[in-house]
Amino acid sequence: MKTQLLIALLLVAALAGNLLVLQRERHLEATVAALHPTPSGFPLNRTMDSLQRSADTLWRAAKAGNWALAAYYRDQMDKTAAAIVDARLVVNGFPVSTTLQKSLRPALANLEKPLGAKDSAGFASQYQQLIASCNACHRDSGRPFIRIATPTPSADRWNQNFNPR
Repeated sequence: MKTQLLIALLLVAALAGNLLVLQRERHLEATVAALHPTPSGFPLNRTMDSLQRSADTLWRAAKAGNWALAAYYRDQMDKTAAAIVDARLVVNGFPVSTTLQKSLRPALANLEKPLGAKDSAGFASQYQQLIASCNACHRDSGRPFIRIATPTPSADRWNQNFNPR
């Protein structure tokens, strides 16, 4: 009888211990989720498509000398980037929002001066930095096959290099 009681007490203790471990695990998961929430409904692919289209239009407007339109698309890109930053996205462990805050937003800010001055050479230089920030993010996030390029005067209207390396 004493042996059965001892076994029962050991089983209860083991079960209680497992429940405590499970509770701690759930607490840690909730803490991590609170620190890095990733809204499941955030349309990241469509948002990135919008950034790419705006970058293309920004380049074409500046090359045509339509500085007001170029500034408008720079502003649209910054608002879009801000929305991604505000969403605090972490995708497959990659801090999308943090990376955009540190790379894309400064690259966009650096375009303000040449756009305001209608400085074609300055714009072209800063635009290359913008493209470099896009491609660095794609590479660092495990998507090196997405390579944005400076638009060319062609009929296809895509500022992306589709050729495999």
